[in-house]
Amino acid sequence: MQTKTIRVKNGSITISVSPKFIKDIKVFGQLYQNESNKCLIKSQEVGGQEVDCLESSVKLMREFDHIFGENACRKVFGKGYVGFEAFSEFFEKLELMIHKWAKE
Repeated sequence: MQTKTIRVKNGSITISVSPKFIKDIKVFGQLYQNESNKCLIKSQEVGGQEVDCLESSVKLMREFDHIFGENACRKVFGKGYVGFEAFSEFFEKLELMIHKWAKE
């Protein structure tokens, strides 16, 4: 198992790259997809208008903290609620780092 510390917006987070971590990331991906779909459907029901997805954001933030440690969301994204795009961007960058680490 490889442990990596990465600097983020408000500090650093430590990642233990292990089979459990990879499994947790997949679970997050499924939750992200489900919550994203739920918000998309809500938006379509009101003619494509922006809808409140606060509940989805909270679920994703809790799961993120579960994976990366207490207050990881605040460290990575700052205060406030995190939108779908921010999570997506983080995981895209993380995927690139994991591929790099695998080659080490």
